[in-house]
Amino acid sequence: MISKNNNAKKVLLISLDGLSANEFKYLSTNFGFLEEHSNCDISKLSSNTLNSAHGTWGEILSGSPWWESGCVGYAFPRHSLNDLEIGTESSYQFHSMLTQVPTLVVNVPLLEPQNRLWLSDGTNASSRVNPNKLAIQEPFKSYQARPFTSPSYYFGKTKEGTRLCLEIEKQRLTCAESLALQDNWRLGIVRLTAFDQLAHLLGPHYLRDTSLAVHSAIESFISKAGESLKRIIQSAEPTTIAVVSAYSHVECKKRVNLNQVMTQLGLCKLLDKATVQKEQALRYQSATALSNRIDTSPLISTTNIFVEESCIAASPVQGAVYINKKDRFKNGLIDINEQVSKTNEIASQLKSALCEAGINNINIESPPSKTLAPDLMIYAEGVDFHNLYDAPAVDAFSHPKSCHSTTGFVCMKNNNSTDLSYTSLHSLLEGRLN
Repeated sequence: MISKNNNAKKVLLISLDGLSANEFKYLSTNFGFLEEHSNCDISKLSSNTLNSAHGTWGEILSGSPWWESGCVGYAFPRHSLNDLEIGTESSYQFHSMLTQVPTLVVNVPLLEPQNRLWLSDGTNASSRVNPNKLAIQEPFKSYQARPFTSPSYYFGKTKEGTRLCLEIEKQRLTCAESLALQDNWRLGIVRLTAFDQLAHLLGPHYLRDTSLAVHSAIESFISKAGESLKRIIQSAEPTTIAVVSAYSHVECKKRVNLNQVMTQLGLCKLLDKATVQKEQALRYQSATALSNRIDTSPLISTTNIFVEESCIAASPVQGAVYINKKDRFKNGLIDINEQVSKTNEIASQLKSALCEAGINNINIESPPSKTLAPDLMIYAEGVDFHNLYDAPAVDAFSHPKSCHSTTGFVCMKNNNSTDLSYTSLHSLLEGRLN
């Protein structure tokens, strides 16, 4: 263990992704949850279209907007629309102080083990804990990153899903307490995901719903989690503490399959169902073999569902549209001199189609693109944009109880900003480390 340098600045970032600022205040007032920090300056944290964990954390960690890094979701198309690569800090080439100082990382998207004290968020299939030697003993031996890959598996059995969420989060906090005792880190990021997962399972108002059969279990968890976070803060002795939620939840009203919408517009063509099902079955078996929990649904993405030679555009990543450009993808169709006009045309077509389906307040961003960035990002509050193969274009009846919004919060002393972007939060944290 490296001896403590009492002069070094140390920042601890506690992430409560899925909570709104009002919900954090509610927990602090009614359960004493981090109450000594709830009275700090609170800023709204927001984006026009980003609401995924990977996209929001990509901007926080890199300090670059998504159109420069290309990070908007868990993956990105590399050489073709069907060629998805899971994104990491290396693939997006993050180079910032937040990714280079000695770091304690607990359950954070994109960040790799490297030389860090590190607990996986479930994206890295090859490792759960770093240093690896920790995994031979408790509490790290039992560490699991996720209760499930998709909460939809437990929509019909929410009591069991809730139990798994809370058990895994309590184990995560136990591991985080142990890691926080070590002195060789300057930036600590401890990210809880139970609040996010429970909102997906139970709806956006679950914290105040005393009629839920799991309400007492959730209350008990909140008290224990608060005590665990207090112990982490006490042992770490940070010079700066920031409580953050990168996004919150709103009631989900509709689900939209962008690929089906674009198929109806003549922009996209999907492979036949039998071919896709065969491909997904093979990949499901492979993913299951890597999974160390038999009740975990392996990640099944949109890989190999597009007839690339017939696609003008497609959405291989949720909420993101990629134009099939000749200078970017091997089966590209759109010449470089047509790309701007085609992007604007598709944005207009999509907005019209969504408005006709009763979806209003649509945000469509088409910024200056870099190598990995999508050409369009689409968001509408209360709408779950997805890319599941055989789901209908617009579904107002079968959808999750809640979905991510583009608004979170930051709670930190001596923060005079009312509104912050994710990149502004990055700069603020770097300043506290200097």
